[in-house]
Amino acid sequence: MWLDDGSATIRAKAWGEDVRRMTRFEVGDLVEVVGRVREYDGEVHVVPEVIRRVEDPNWELVRELEILYARKKLLAEGRLLRPEPRSGIQSAEPPEREQAVGEVEELEELPLPEVPEELKKKALLSVEKLEGEEGASVTDVAADLDISRKEAEDALYMLLIEGQIYEPKAGRFKRLR
Repeated sequence: MWLDDGSATIRAKAWGEDVRRMTRFEVGDLVEVVGRVREYDGEVHVVPEVIRRVEDPNWELVRELEILYARKKLLAEGRLLRPEPRSGIQSAEPPEREQAVGEVEELEELPLPEVPEELKKKALLSVEKLEGEEGASVTDVAADLDISRKEAEDALYMLLIEGQIYEPKAGRFKRLR
């Protein structure tokens, strides 16, 4: 399946029983995908872990605004970096616009927080226990584990990076299954 966000396309690949999940969709469907980026034989692709049809097209606009907000925040911190297109990802932007965006350089990469494995495991279990319909909040996890908000934020951030949880709404976390 080819995924297109308006700026580039990338293939989503599945194997075995996961293929059936992808056959439910048709060309032009608006979908939300949570997955892991992988590279095989020189091609970058996504292995979907969660894929669902988005019925209300307004959610596409909401997602675009979330991305713009996140990019603005990173730019203000001097951390926005436009990656070079790699094989398997075709840019849909005209070259002049891509060059203008590409002028933003990374000023300083902030170090990742150091979070003990035991705390990450506990935080993951806490998210699973508290997630409900909306997802678990940082405050919920901190209270459940009796740790500071900062420690909970760091643990959740690392779990996000590792692809063990996702953020369905800003500030809410669910475990990837």
